[in-house]
Amino acid sequence: MFATKRVRLAAATVAVALLGGGAAVAATTASALTWMVERACHQNLPTAPPSYDAELAASMAEIIWGTLYLKPISAS
Repeated sequence: MFATKRVRLAAATVAVALLGGGAAVAATTASALTWMVERACHQNLPTAPPSYDAELAASMAEIIWGTLYLKPISAS
């Protein structure tokens, strides 16, 4: 899948998860996480080998999970 489509899919997933809670700060958090994912992919994926995709995805998942649940993925 093309990197931009992956970014949009991840961003949409995060935004939907955050906005579903109805918190006033959810839109701001979703925007910040969306921008983080988009920028990280834009900066890192074009020059990295294909094997880097999984490493970057795991790192971003850990950051997003920690932001949403305030604990590491391994603690869930």
